[in-house]
Amino acid sequence: MKPTEDSHDLMVIGAGVAGLSAAVRATELGLRVAVVEKSRGVGGRAATRRISGFPVDHGAQFFTAREPLFQTKVQGWVERGLCRVWSHGIPTWENGVITEPQEGHPRFACPEGMTALAKHESQGLTVFRESAISECRKEDGLWILQTKEGQMWSAKEILSTAPAPQTIALFDQWVRDDDPIRALSYAACVCGIFEVAGFFPAWKGLATHHRDVSWMAWDATRRQTQDSPFFVVHGSPEFSRSHLENAPAASAQILQAAATEIAGEAFASATLVHAQRWRYARVENPLPQTHRTLAENLRFAGDAFLHANLESAWLSGRAAAEDLAI
Repeated sequence: MKPTEDSHDLMVIGAGVAGLSAAVRATELGLRVAVVEKSRGVGGRAATRRISGFPVDHGAQFFTAREPLFQTKVQGWVERGLCRVWSHGIPTWENGVITEPQEGHPRFACPEGMTALAKHESQGLTVFRESAISECRKEDGLWILQTKEGQMWSAKEILSTAPAPQTIALFDQWVRDDDPIRALSYAACVCGIFEVAGFFPAWKGLATHHRDVSWMAWDATRRQTQDSPFFVVHGSPEFSRSHLENAPAASAQILQAAATEIAGEAFASATLVHAQRWRYARVENPLPQTHRTLAENLRFAGDAFLHANLESAWLSGRAAAEDLAI
């Protein structure tokens, strides 16, 4: 079959929070925009799985809204019922002692899962899913993106919101050797979702100073119902780095032993229902700007900027869209 080609003003690589933010804003500005995403779903690391009818967040666990522009956006999500305030602080576990937080900035969560935000934002956009870009080139002043299956798109502008190593792999010849995105470092995360029957802790989420675990969450507290028996456990950066190439389920079983040490014997009989590894979970040295221009008509945005969180990703994508030189 002859490859097909669609032409756009802007092609966005990645349908995570940054990519969708950029696509929405560019569309508002009157541009012809399409998003290409390698996965089946949207949201990127704002990821939710549905288990036994319950949504469970195993990627991003919550988000904050500190910048006025994003606060306005979040208020709109709240009014639509997409998210709500989950907590005003996270307790900390260290050496068997839990320290309660001071009342702080609100943390937002989504009753139907974090992917609810991406599903809402992607409405009305052209999103090509399960389309992994394998080749990028320039012809007659246009970018050409192509999958190994032969699907092709052309665009005047490209915005990549894929993690820096993946962006560099696609556009290596256009990214200067001294560009700071080459020095970005990512922490990995091994994650386990456990079913723990009859366990009702006093905490909603727990930041931990444990050698193997950095985070635990009682997922039911984010939902409209408290019936969900699922808990999310994230491995520490050190644990995740050393276990990244192992089978996720085997690594999650080690996390279960650590969670038992932290939360008690209820976890000893927990059932592992899902294990996941995030190779690019969090940028350790984000850049102090909203986005970067890598080459003519080629930009990079996402959570590699500002505070390396969901809010930063949204702001980054929007700013990159407004900076388009079309």
